[in-house]
Amino acid sequence: MAASITTIDEYIDEFPTKVQDKLNQIRALIYDLVPGAEEHLFYKVPSMTLRPDQKPKDGLMFAAFKNHIGLYPKPEVVEHFKDQIINLKLKYAEATIQFPIDKPLPIDFISEIVEYKVNMDE
Repeated sequence: MAASITTIDEYIDEFPTKVQDKLNQIRALIYDLVPGAEEHLFYKVPSMTLRPDQKPKDGLMFAAFKNHIGLYPKPEVVEHFKDQIINLKLKYAEATIQFPIDKPLPIDFISEIVEYKVNMDE
């Protein structure tokens, strides 16, 4: 990945088309649900703040890897949705949910995460 990346567009452009499509789906979904969302790069990955008072580190981060798209909604969000994550057979860790590159994104589930994160207290 190029060291000079300064925008989410540049980040997304670094990946193959099928990965770009998934990253753009997440980005568009966030804008559909939160028209005032703002884009940032945080730790060289996309982060979208969902409220005006939110810092990029508290936004919703997402990143592409060889076999998955990682969504980083915070540990308390992962814990809240743990049963759904398990039911969807997704890999997860304390603060991340992994969506396989070779499967469609669960848009309804990601929408729930975005809406929950918009309304939670940081």
